[in-house]
Order: sequence, then structure tokens, then C-alpha cells
Amino acid sequence: MSVPLADHYFTRQADRMTLLTSIKTFLAKHNPAD
Repeated sequence: MSVPLADHYFTRQADRMTLLTSIKTFLAKHNPAD
């Protein structure tokens, strides 16, 4: 995953949403909550 304009702290809301959505997708695939 790459977020070109993101800084180290994910200051921008759009960058945080991209990060969190990617994490959610990854966890749903690799660590389902069954």
C-alpha cells in the first residue's frame, strides 16, 4: 500500500481513511473474526 502525500503521522483525514480501510481489508482476508 502506498499513500504518496501521507506524512509519518497520517495528519490528513483522507490518508488515515486509506490506511484504515486497507488494514480492515487485510485483516478480513488474513485474520477473519470467525
